[in-house]
Amino acid sequence: MKAVLLVMLLASTAVADDRYGDALRVLTRTPLSLERLPSPDGCVGEICAEYRTLYARYKVHFDLVGYAGTLLKIRDGFVKPGDSVLTERLIAEYAAAGDATACKAAAAAAVALDPKLVIRGAGSVGTVVVGDAAAKICEPLAQLVPTFVADARAALAERMKRVLAPYVAAGIGGDKLALIAKYEGVAWRLRGGARTDDPKRLAQADVLFQWLEAPDRDDPRYVIHTIRAYRFRGNTLAGTSEKQVRRRVGDDVGNMFR
Repeated sequence: MKAVLLVMLLASTAVADDRYGDALRVLTRTPLSLERLPSPDGCVGEICAEYRTLYARYKVHFDLVGYAGTLLKIRDGFVKPGDSVLTERLIAEYAAAGDATACKAAAAAAVALDPKLVIRGAGSVGTVVVGDAAAKICEPLAQLVPTFVADARAALAERMKRVLAPYVAAGIGGDKLALIAKYEGVAWRLRGGARTDDPKRLAQADVLFQWLEAPDRDDPRYVIHTIRAYRFRGNTLAGTSEKQVRRRVGDDVGNMFR
């Protein structure tokens, strides 16, 4: 119903900014998607007050469903400390997605908008009136997420200690060890382009290369190759550089590993 109302509002007035036409199409397909919706701050036209109200309702619903989803994953064990997928970046994302203070702020904003607003699809919480969201979603996050994050980081540190042990034994430390840890699992390239994850060869190398590939969005016959070089003095990072070349799919990039 809210999506239909917003479509009618958007259709009723010519909006100066084309982004609001995009908003109409997005809401017609996926009413709770916020990623492509323009901020109401830039709205110009007669429908702006209504758009801001409806946008705010969608946002608090979207936010609270997100917090409930994080609660579901952690409380119900879909993700656990020690899982191999848990990198530091992903752990930080769980910490932000389960921030109880931000959750409570979203719940308070929802109550201020409409105390009778009902949040549906809230993970294992199910359907909840916004007045109950703080108790049913945010408080459990406050109890569970800090412990989960601490345990996940401790487990990650222990796992990385084991993973990096062969590199430490080969004499790698400092900046070079931190780089290898950051891109764990990457097979590095040496001068000339040879791939290796051998600790002894990496210890001897004065430059390590990463080779990244992405399709050319303007022409699928081509690939964009990015060659990133990390230059070392011993284990100390001396500098980084990056080159890009555009080649047809399957063509050689040439001698980029020098």
